[in-house]
Amino acid sequence: TYYYGVCLDAAEGEVNTDNNCSDGVAVTVTETVGRGCLATLGPAGVEGGTWSGLCSSENRPGSYARYYTFTLSRAAELSITLESPEDTYLFLLEGIGRSGRVLYENDDHDENEFTLASEYDSGLKETLGAGTYTIEATTYDPATTGYYWLTVIGIPPAPVGPERPDLVVESLVIDKTAVDVGEVFTLTATVLNQGDGPSRQTGLHLSVSADSSISRDDRPVASHEIEPLAPGESVVRSSSHQESSLGTFYYIACVSILQEESDEANNCSEGVPVTVRDTTTPMPPSTFNCSNGVVVPNPDGNAGLVSDCEMLLEARDTLRGTAQLNWSSDVPISSWFGVRLEGTPERLTRLWLAPSYDTEGPALNGSIPPVLGGLTHLEFLMMGNPDAVCYDGACRDVQEHERNQLT
Repeated sequence: TYYYGVCLDAAEGEVNTDNNCSDGVAVTVTETVGRGCLATLGPAGVEGGTWSGLCSSENRPGSYARYYTFTLSRAAELSITLESPEDTYLFLLEGIGRSGRVLYENDDHDENEFTLASEYDSGLKETLGAGTYTIEATTYDPATTGYYWLTVIGIPPAPVGPERPDLVVESLVIDKTAVDVGEVFTLTATVLNQGDGPSRQTGLHLSVSADSSISRDDRPVASHEIEPLAPGESVVRSSSHQESSLGTFYYIACVSILQEESDEANNCSEGVPVTVRDTTTPMPPSTFNCSNGVVVPNPDGNAGLVSDCEMLLEARDTLRGTAQLNWSSDVPISSWFGVRLEGTPERLTRLWLAPSYDTEGPALNGSIPPVLGGLTHLEFLMMGNPDAVCYDGACRDVQEHERNQLT
């Protein structure tokens, strides 16, 4: 590395002559492989040459040297020998060029490791990681000329063939593990090109199976176009789906195989299960949690509304029949279909469960359960049937046990 600067001659009468020069500008002169003293080790791993004063040793002052660089694509155990009628010395350097850090060195080889012509020949046997290295072939004595043979054994062959893509479904995520019949859930698949070459446009296919394996009986769910992907690039695709029958189903995502892929056996995900449950099955009592702070705000300060909530959850499945009703412990009671709260603290005063109340609401086809009689603040109940209306504590033309419970 050299530093270049510019200076002005001092003029007569100058006030300050200490600032007449510029700062030094650094220029580093590097050695080019294939020129002068540094060459690339040949594919056979054998090199012959002569020492002369044109190339000096960096690590044995006064000696002459030659340098050979090579690259390992993966870790390997190498055997390096330097033979000559002269007394040799061998260095293995890190990186490219003469100035690399010395990793290993040898003067006279170990006769238990090598069988060489002279006891003064040099030898190294080391395991090296992937990377680039430089061999310095030099002499023990300074200013020695002569010829030599350098042999390197164990360099793995460089990868051959063109760079190729390798498409995989990196993940398949489903937002719900259990759903009701007809309930919508979302499948999200991530496709990754983990190869070393770009991919062409292809397709992603989602299917559902009765088990976690792929077969010709699998039912298609959705398909997506996958644009060309660079090495390491990924893309995400999502689909919404619903099932109309009960059971546990396994969803699988497969990206279409490209002929040029390096691995054609890893294009599909594992099966991800989703259970479709019976919507008429009552909610287990353990899930009737009205004190979780979600369904009833400040449950400790409004035990009456907690009680109303628990009775509605108990009555829910009888009321709805086969229809859907959003009464749940993870939905605020103020958002429940047909529920109206009044007073301070709030209590349930009205239930309007007729479809006309909300065009988006369910068409209930169950019956009125007796547990509703425990709703002490209930003043109005509408079931979408004139024979099932109660107002201000009076019920008209309902079954006797229901009338008694509601009045």
